[in-house]
Amino acid sequence: MNLRTPHSALHPVARLTVIWIAALVAINLILWLSTGIRFDQTAARLQLGVIPIVGLFLAIGYFYRFRRPDPRLSETSFAAAFVLAATQLAGLYSIFLTVCAPPLIDSQLAAIDAALGLHAPAFSMFVLEHPWLQHFVIWSYDFFISQIFLTIVVLGIVLDDADALWAYVYYYLFAATVALACFSVVQAEGTTSWYTDYPSNRMLTAYLDAFRALRSGTVVELTREHLQGFITFPSFHTASALAALAAFSKHPRIWWPLLLINAGLVMGTVAVGGHFVIDSLSSVLICAAGILTYRKLVLRTHSPKV
Repeated sequence: MNLRTPHSALHPVARLTVIWIAALVAINLILWLSTGIRFDQTAARLQLGVIPIVGLFLAIGYFYRFRRPDPRLSETSFAAAFVLAATQLAGLYSIFLTVCAPPLIDSQLAAIDAALGLHAPAFSMFVLEHPWLQHFVIWSYDFFISQIFLTIVVLGIVLDDADALWAYVYYYLFAATVALACFSVVQAEGTTSWYTDYPSNRMLTAYLDAFRALRSGTVVELTREHLQGFITFPSFHTASALAALAAFSKHPRIWWPLLLINAGLVMGTVAVGGHFVIDSLSSVLICAAGILTYRKLVLRTHSPKV
């Protein structure tokens, strides 16, 4: 049980997240003005529609922090608001950076996979040849978004583990920061275009069409079809999955089932997500770096509550 006073200072990760969000808002504004990209009505509504949801979470967090003190609801609401805002801003940043069209590194990623003796199409075909495995992998891969917010709810409300909750937020934002930094200088189309024998699907076809259109410089108005996640290297799906596992490390009854689900998710990045294997392997290093920096930067100045 975490013993917390209702008006205690914000967790240092919460303060860091506010700065992170403010910085990305400023960067996105600069990129939006410099690229001249417009949004059609549907795309604009989808982007702006997140604002009232974030505002609602912030209002709930404020209410249960100052009006009717309940640390579980307050910190969970703040964490949900911050992660939702960060996720939306990161997605928008990836769209603007796709328009900027940094160099593609598919050939290098494929060469690394080959040097490791790994071949994404072969693994994808293996999964697709086993229907039970295919269904499990696809379900796990699609669990990505749900897992983000279920992790916040379970850690914050069900387990009342505020330190694990904010550790998760830190791991998530650290992975997002590294992924966005990489995407700013190099990009990749993925295995669906590099290998002729990779089994494509509707999701990958839509992704590749939108990705190529944005990089071509011919898109002046964003539509709903352009509002996708375009980061392939490193795999943010894998990084997010590892962040959840790290956050639940002290809760084995949840950690073990989550390990099974996320094993399927990581398999899905290669089998159905169009990733090179190295995309997911690199995410392991990112998660390890996130854990290390959390211990060095956060735990050094913030003692976990018991």
